[in-house]
Amino acid sequence: MKLCKRSIITSSLLAVLAISSAYGATPAQPSESTDTAVVDMDYANIPELRKSIESATPAIVRSTLDASEGKPTNGKPIYSTVTMSGNRVVSVKTYKSKEEQEKAMLKERERLDKVTAERRAKRKNKTRTDMLKGLTPIPFYPPVSETRELQSKMFSRPFGRQLDLRLVEAYTQDYDKAKPGDIYVYADYVDYTSKQLLGEKDGTTAISAMILRTIMRKDENKAFSIDVNAYFINPTTHTISISRSDDVKGISIKKDERAEAVFKLPSHQLQAGDPQYEIAKLMYQDLTNKKFD
Repeated sequence: MKLCKRSIITSSLLAVLAISSAYGATPAQPSESTDTAVVDMDYANIPELRKSIESATPAIVRSTLDASEGKPTNGKPIYSTVTMSGNRVVSVKTYKSKEEQEKAMLKERERLDKVTAERRAKRKNKTRTDMLKGLTPIPFYPPVSETRELQSKMFSRPFGRQLDLRLVEAYTQDYDKAKPGDIYVYADYVDYTSKQLLGEKDGTTAISAMILRTIMRKDENKAFSIDVNAYFINPTTHTISISRSDDVKGISIKKDERAEAVFKLPSHQLQAGDPQYEIAKLMYQDLTNKKFD
């Protein structure tokens, strides 16, 4: 059994990308919520529970269990909090009552929220390029069938609608080498349900899609944010390029000029086999009913 701290931070939709209004929704205001699960564990009455925990985290948990060897709990549960970070156990604490446990958890939550907010304020102007420094791209991704259902269920509830998330970019660094506040997991998912046709010009079709970005920083709340990508697909030349919000900072597009201006956005060509390339090809085929061979 384990207690995983999970915090969700929703940042506002990046307004710098003028085509974001194509979604017909107003940007979400920045908000923050912390959702922490509590597990009540009675080692005396559930021996299989002890065996499971001891097997998963032997060194730390055994010291807690051995301390109460031969000391019956008289049917009273021992409230323990197992804290995970970077997919590993970092601490195990026991409390005399559920109230004491919840009080301690609230205090730790407030501390973590404060630390996260302070660090976020210092790096508010960092770009995507800045965040990716020091991270290593994952060379291959698991099949969509293995990630799509889990991720979509995980994030659909906070968004209030069903998402269809496809992993298109992922970067990591060694958790042990990361400093407090450093990113150790960065991942971008395309929400397939958000795909939109933006227009067509000279054989090139422009499509936009919402991006769900998940970021894990050492010793901070886990976070996700919303962004938008634009894709430019030309089936004749078999080329696909991408424009991200970072590419269009400082560019102002008037509403009545959007259809033409979108094709003037700075973009980067994608290579066949790149997950971004493949997802853009699928969206093109679904939206236009045309093949991209």
